[in-house]
Amino acid sequence: MPEEIETIQEPAAEMVTEATPEPVSQEAFDKMQKALKEANKEAAQRRKIIEQYEAKEKEKRDAELSEIEKANKRAEEAEAKAQRLERESLQRKSAEAIGLPSAFAERIKGSTLEEMQEDAKQLLEAMPNKVAPKLQANNPGSQPAGESDKEKRERLGLG
Repeated sequence: MPEEIETIQEPAAEMVTEATPEPVSQEAFDKMQKALKEANKEAAQRRKIIEQYEAKEKEKRDAELSEIEKANKRAEEAEAKAQRLERESLQRKSAEAIGLPSAFAERIKGSTLEEMQEDAKQLLEAMPNKVAPKLQANNPGSQPAGESDKEKRERLGLG
């Protein structure tokens, strides 16, 4: 196999030695130099166009990325709100099931309904057993029971 490589390389070496540049006239050289300058100028213009295109593509990708980030943030906020509302709902259900006043529902701790109900029981047991005083059914400014307006006027002599 190494012999094949040597035979392939030998003709290439012969080609290099055989190809010698021909002398170029000054006019032909000037034409080639002018064409080279034009090609370089065109390449520079194309580079600018490509750079502008790449910059626009980068802006577009950045804008899309920021939209995705905004959407992800909104989704996270919505998920957090849903979790908060679910927790508040479980707290209210626990308080109601145990008989704890609704004002104490937000104080209930736990991650499941069962845990919250157990905590609500503990809160209820810790509360003092005060009985609220019964209020009288009538106001001091109201009429005594059974006396009509007419009877009141007669009693006061107004009438």
